[in-house]
Amino acid sequence: MPAVYGCSAGAAAVLWHLFAKSHPDALGSAAAPAAPGPAQTKEEPKRTTVEWAVFRTPAVLSIFACEIAYNNLTLTIETWAPTALASRFALTPIQVGSLLAAPQAIRTFGGFVVAALESVLLRRGVDVLSIRKWMTAAAQIPEAFCAVGYGLARTPAAAAGFYSVLVAAGLFNCALSTTLCHAPTP
Repeated sequence: MPAVYGCSAGAAAVLWHLFAKSHPDALGSAAAPAAPGPAQTKEEPKRTTVEWAVFRTPAVLSIFACEIAYNNLTLTIETWAPTALASRFALTPIQVGSLLAAPQAIRTFGGFVVAALESVLLRRGVDVLSIRKWMTAAAQIPEAFCAVGYGLARTPAAAAGFYSVLVAAGLFNCALSTTLCHAPTP
């Protein structure tokens, strides 16, 4: 099962990199307000708060696919890891806990490292989309390979090693929504 999740997350990351753009495509005539005609009354026309046409653009669809695949992979593997290690390798809870302690320490301290790296890149004037593309590639491609390796591992140490790298790589993808929400407008 990790192989399926890993391959889908890797494929979604590749699609996002192919379709992501710094500026949205033109949304067509739906985005332009209609000129008032003689048949309209004095009532204000109903305004839409969401431009639904944006959901037809490949860039938006690819980021949805990328995030769904990433979250599906990460949340499934992280939830499943203790049970999988215990049942597959006949480990005790103490052994499983010792194997999964390192990834949690990585996550705790690694988040500060990734945040500092992203801040330095933003201060140096690197384009936000470029940062997101590089960080997503640094996260999802290794995660996809590690999920497959985790599923095919023959020893508990190998499975824990793949899981540790999967968690460490995932840190690069953690700030996607916050960076895009705080991106400067062109």
